[in-house]
This record gives sequence, structure tokens and C-alpha cells, in this order.
Amino acid sequence: MAIVLPSFEDQHGELLTVCGNIANPKKHIKKVGTKVARYGKPPKQAFVRGWIRDKKELYVHVDCVLKSYFPKTDIPKTTNKKEAIFKMIESVLGETIEAQVSGCFKVNLKDLPSSGLIKTMYSEQTVKEGVSMKVTGSTFSLSGLPIKEISWKESNYEDGIIFIFIDGETIVEITENYLYEMWNWINEQFLLFILGKVKNGKSE
Repeated sequence: MAIVLPSFEDQHGELLTVCGNIANPKKHIKKVGTKVARYGKPPKQAFVRGWIRDKKELYVHVDCVLKSYFPKTDIPKTTNKKEAIFKMIESVLGETIEAQVSGCFKVNLKDLPSSGLIKTMYSEQTVKEGVSMKVTGSTFSLSGLPIKEISWKESNYEDGIIFIFIDGETIVEITENYLYEMWNWINEQFLLFILGKVKNGKSE
């Protein structure tokens, strides 16, 4: 059975996290320790990490992240082949989780709409001669929407690059395609809230 992982074929995507509790398991599910594997090919080679833990409720966690997201000195070490993580996911197929879904997007500041939330806040002001102040990151909280938080920060390594993090909540049935579908969902939120576009690329 093939589990479909996001390939981050879009221009800006870097990272996806989908995690949550299984409140009412339909079957016996074993705990699984943390596993890390590579998948994909350069320049879109990525890592997938996952585990299942049992505290008060069963908790399933999976991350998919591009290798290029990490500094060269901090590349994750693999512990398994991706098939081991597929087997873990297969053990919870058909279960439903109250998922927290997070995505990270890498954007050149010049590509952001001038009237958007981030571009309007990213400004440098001269306080007095020789002294300046600049907003290099911020967090927005939302209510009444599946998206709960949008945050951004300036890259420490590349001039003019912004990392944007979007966090949301939704009910997810774990299927072979759930990670790919959740990537499409969080990417649509990025297009809408950050770039002001709908999925076909047109402006709102």
C-alpha cells in the first residue's frame, strides 16, 4: 500500500506537520518510536519523521520537510527507510484525528503583495541619526476560522527571505493520501491569506 507524501512541487512550500489525538481508536494500535527517513530526489529531496505515542490518548505525529529547509550543519540523521514510516501510518488507516496542521513557506519579500499583512509590517524606521528599528517577525492570531495562527520571521541566512508559518485545526481521516491532502489544504490557506490568491493563481 503506497502512502502519498507531499512533494513540495509548489514554489514556496518547505514543511508540513500533521498531528493529533485518536480519541476513539477502532482497533488496537501499538506505540511507535521516532523514525526519520529520506524521500524524493534533489532539489526537492525531503525527510519524513513520525511516531505514535500513548499518554492519555493515542497521539500520531508526522512531519514532512525539505532538506533545503535545514542549515547545512543541522541536516537530520535518518534512522529508517521510508517504508518503516509507511508501515506506521498503515497501522492507523481509517482512524480519525483532531489534527493540528502546520505549514512553513519560504518567500522573497519582494514577492509579497504590497498591501498584505507582512509587507505592511516589515519596515525599517530611523529613530535618530545612526539608530534604526525594524520589525523582523510577528504573530497573528485568528478566530472563527480553521486557521488559528499566522507567524513570520526574517531569515538569518538569506537577505530578503521571509519564513511564514501557518497553523490550523481540522478533523482528518487518516488515508493513504491524507498527508498530501493536508499539504494542499494548508497551501491553499497560504495562497489566500498571504499571497491573496485562490488555488488557480488569480487574485481575490
